[in-house]
Amino acid sequence: MSIPTPQEMTLDAIRSVPLFAPLHDDAAAELRDLLSTRDVISGDVLFRAGDEGDALYLIESGRIRISVKDEDERQIVLAELARGDFFGEMAIIDGKQRSADADVIEEGRLAVLSRERSIVLPDLATAAEQGLADFDVSNWFALALPRATPEAIVRKLNAATRAALDTREVQEQMRRIGGNLVAPERRSPEYLQTLIASEIARWGAVVKQNALALD
Repeated sequence: MSIPTPQEMTLDAIRSVPLFAPLHDDAAAELRDLLSTRDVISGDVLFRAGDEGDALYLIESGRIRISVKDEDERQIVLAELARGDFFGEMAIIDGKQRSADADVIEEGRLAVLSRERSIVLPDLATAAEQGLADFDVSNWFALALPRATPEAIVRKLNAATRAALDTREVQEQMRRIGGNLVAPERRSPEYLQTLIASEIARWGAVVKQNALALD
């Protein structure tokens, strides 16, 4: 089976990434021209948690495992992605450090988009270009449950939420309000736990350094 080059990828494949879903045909075609290909084999390491976020990946073939390590250094698999899936999209928005590991578990080919100005707002200079090299802020929303909620209920609600995010109705509504859907590998309870922990550490330091308090 032949593998499409980035220039042969359909515009719908480009728009399958929620970040690029609003693009019209001309803009999507321009974005496609910026993609490069990378052939990978099983065992290749794409990035590790803590690495600089510098690219978005679309899977043309093969399989990628997204995982994190718990406090005991045990691997927790967040997702196993295949043809048509994407990951690393936050690098295009804010260039944050990677929050998980990405390993190749089946050889294939990836389309890669390196971080630069937003394709959606190409005339808007990045914070770094405006002299704010350390400016790195984004907001997010999540569903939370009481601590004692049974694991079975957590998993059931998570599965229903993931299914809803994949519907055209939800995706279109998010586009209308200017929101971006989180990538599949970031939709698990395990990922949310690591995100919350990192946000508490990050913004807790800001609160302490500036002696902030609620009125």
